Amino acid sequence: MDAVLDALTAEGEKFNLWYGLLLMTPASIVAKMQGRNQIDVKDVAECGDLFLDERRSAKIVREKGMFVQV
Repeated sequence: MDAVLDALTAEGEKFNLWYGLLLMTPASIVAKMQGRNQIDVKDVAECGDLFLDERRSAKIVREKGMFVQV
């Protein structure tokens, strides 16, 4: 369990604390889909790859020119 908390903390430090906390819900869903009651470090990593924080999302939008003018 300490490794999972370390992984979530690392995500929070890398991006922001809110993002790290938000990863807990999808990580728990991934764990349950795998038949487990506890989140594993792999679950956190998988969710980190699937769900981007706002900074990374905005960067992708800028780089791809996928913005909409209002």
